Amino acid sequence: MKKIAYIVGAGLLGLSSCLASTSSQSKLDEKMIEVQKKMITANKNYSIKSIEIINKKAVDDKWKMYTFDISLIDNRNKKPLKTPMVVFTDGKYETNSLMNMETGIRFETQEKIRLQNIKKRADKLTIKTFEKSFKLDDKYYNKEHLISGELNAKNKVVIISDPLCIACINMFPSVYKSLKSKKDVAVFYYHYPLKMLHPTAETVSKAMMLAKQDGIKDIELKVYKANFNKLFDVYKMKDNQVALDTFNTTFKTNYSISDINNHSVDLDMEIGKDIRLKGTPSVVFNGEIYEARKKLSKFLVK
Repeated sequence: MKKIAYIVGAGLLGLSSCLASTSSQSKLDEKMIEVQKKMITANKNYSIKSIEIINKKAVDDKWKMYTFDISLIDNRNKKPLKTPMVVFTDGKYETNSLMNMETGIRFETQEKIRLQNIKKRADKLTIKTFEKSFKLDDKYYNKEHLISGELNAKNKVVIISDPLCIACINMFPSVYKSLKSKKDVAVFYYHYPLKMLHPTAETVSKAMMLAKQDGIKDIELKVYKANFNKLFDVYKMKDNQVALDTFNTTFKTNYSISDINNHSVDLDMEIGKDIRLKGTPSVVFNGEIYEARKKLSKFLVK
C-alpha cells in the first residue's frame, strides 16, 4: 500500500493508553465521545445536551475521521446551540485537522463542505414543502392595497415590491399593464422597501402611500415608469430629503418628511414574513407562492 504523508493540525491530543490497545470499535466510539465531552465541559459557558456520531470513516489504514453532531446549551443566556465537529484519531492521538501533504487537501474541510451540501438540500426541501402547502390569508385582499380590478374577482394577484429595486422597475409596468387588460383579475400591491440595498426606498414608498390617499391615480405604475434609478443612484443615495424632492418634482406634489411619516410600511411588510419572502419583486398568484411566477406567466398568455 502506498504511504501518504500527512500534516497533523495543532491541538494534538494524547488519548489514554487503553485506547491504543482497544480492539473493539464500539469502545473506540465511546472513548471518542467521552473525550469530546471532557473538552467541551471544560468550558463552563456550555453544557452538553447531546453528542452523537453521525459519520466515521477511515482516512487510511492508520487515521480515522469522526464527525459529531453536538447540541449544547449556552449557560450565559440558556440558548440552545447545534454544531458539527470533525476530529481525527489514530487510536492514540486526536487532532481536529489533517492534511494530505501530496494533494494539499484538508480532510476536515472536505467533510464540512459535505455537511453544508446536505444542509442546503434539506433546507431547499423544507422551503419547497412550505411553498407547496402555503395559502395566503384572505386578510391581504383588501381595498387599501387594491390597485386594479374588483375586490371579489375570481383571480387575485399580489405584487410585493420595492420602488427602487431595478428588477422591480423592469418587471412591474409590463406585468401590471397585462393584468389590467385581463378580465376578472384583482391586483394588490404591497410595499417592501429594502433599505439595506436602497436606503431611501422607504421614503419613496411612504410618498406613494400619501399620493394614493390624495387620489393620484395609478401612482404605483407612474413611479415605476419614472424609474428613479435614472434620477439618482438608488444604492448610494442616503438623503431622504433628496429622494422626496425627486418625488415631488416628478409628480408635482409638495410633500414634506413629516407629511409622509404619517404613513408606515410596517403592516405592508408583514406579508413578507408570512410568505418567507426571499427578494423583490415577489408574486402571489391566487393565494399560492409555489412557482407563482410561472403560473402567472401562463395565465397572462392565455
